[in-house]
Amino acid sequence: MTRTYVQISWGFTAGAVLGLVVTLPLFAAEREQFNVEGLDRARGPFVGQLELITEGSKLQVVRSVRFRDGGSETTSGVGRRQGNQIRASLQLAVGAEGALRGRSSKTVELRLRLDRSGRCQTRCLEGRSILSKGHGAHPGKELSFAADLGPKGATDGSKKSAKKLQSEHFLERFEGVPFVKGKGDAREIEGNDPEQGALGDCYLVAAMIAVARSDPKVIRRMITSKGGGKYSVKLSGLGSWGRDVSLTVDDTFPSTGKGRRKMLAYVSSTDRKTVRGTKFYELWPSLLEKAYATHKGSFAKIEGGHSDGPFEFISGKSASSYYTFFRNGKDIATLIRNARAKGYPICVGTKSDTGKLGRRLNVTGNHVYVLWGVKGGRYQLYNPWASSHPSRTVTAAEIQKLASHVYVGEF
Repeated sequence: MTRTYVQISWGFTAGAVLGLVVTLPLFAAEREQFNVEGLDRARGPFVGQLELITEGSKLQVVRSVRFRDGGSETTSGVGRRQGNQIRASLQLAVGAEGALRGRSSKTVELRLRLDRSGRCQTRCLEGRSILSKGHGAHPGKELSFAADLGPKGATDGSKKSAKKLQSEHFLERFEGVPFVKGKGDAREIEGNDPEQGALGDCYLVAAMIAVARSDPKVIRRMITSKGGGKYSVKLSGLGSWGRDVSLTVDDTFPSTGKGRRKMLAYVSSTDRKTVRGTKFYELWPSLLEKAYATHKGSFAKIEGGHSDGPFEFISGKSASSYYTFFRNGKDIATLIRNARAKGYPICVGTKSDTGKLGRRLNVTGNHVYVLWGVKGGRYQLYNPWASSHPSRTVTAAEIQKLASHVYVGEF
C-alpha cells in the first residue's frame, strides 16, 4: 500500500510567518511478513520468514529459512505482482570466499500465491525443476486450520474414544493403495519407499526403512484395506496391558498445498501407480505415521524419540537401545556384526553435537540414520530424508564418536 501524507513546517519572527513548506507526496514502504515452512528437495524440512517490501511500484522480496540440519539460507530479489500471485527472481549470495573464487550467485524463481486470509503458498524453482514447496501465514496466524483426523474407534480392548489429531497443514485426500512396486524395485515394500517430511519423527521413519529392508512381511501384516479409502493399522503392544491396538485411519493427510498443488507434508513415498490415466499414491509410510500419531493424540506428540519403540510396535517383538558411551569402536563393530548376522534392522541415533567430524562427513546432530550396509569393513548410513546422506562410509570408531545410541530390532 502507498501512503501519502503532507509535511508542513512553520517559522515565526515577531509574529510574522516566514515560511511554509509543503511536501506532497511522500511514499512509505509497506512491509508484509509471513512465517513459512515446507520441504526442500535437497535439504529436507525448513522453517523461516518471507518479507514483501512494497515501495511505490517496486516490490522487493526477502526469504530467510533454516533447515533441520542447522544450516540456513537467505535469498532476495525483485518481484512483480499480478492479482494474488507474485513472481520474483531471487539470488543466493555465495559469500566472500565464493566471490574470491569467481563464483556467481545462484538465481532461483519464487512463485507466491496469496489468499485473503493472510496465508500463502510458495514454490522455488530452478528452470523447470521444483526445488522446494511450502506455505505460510502472517505472524500470529496458524499456518492452516486444525482438523479432526481421529479414527472412528479403537479396538485395543479398552474402548477408548476417538482421539483428535491436529494438523498444522491443509488436509487433502491422497487416493492410493498401501503398496506399490516402484521402478527398479525388487518388491513392493522397499527401504527406499519412505521419505521423511516436515515432521521431526526421523526415529520413526528410519525404523520403517530399516524394517522394510530386513523383513517387509512385518509391514505388510500391519495394514488391511477396509475400502472407501479407509485402512486398519495394527500397532503391537501399545494398548492397555500390552495389548495390540487396531486403528482405523483414512487416506486424508496433511499437505503443503491444495488440489493439484497438493504434496504430502510429512512422510511420503515417491512410488506411484497409474491405472487408466489415474495416479495412485503408495500409502503405507503415511498410514503407519498417521496411525501412530492418532494413538498418541497428534502429529506434534510423535516428534522426537528413539527407534527401539517403533521397532517393537511395528513387529510385536523386542528391541534394544545401546548407549555408545559405554562402548568403544570394537564393541560397536561386534554389536553390529552380530545383529546383521541375524538379519536384524539397525538404526543409529546421533549426538546433539557431532562436532568437526560430523560437519566434515555431513552427519546431522539429534538425528537417526539407518545402517544401510557394510562396505570394506565400514558402514553406510542412510538419511531418512532420502537425501543429504553422509559424504562417505564410517568406521565403528567414528560411529562411537558421532552417535549416542545404536538401536537393534530383535526380529
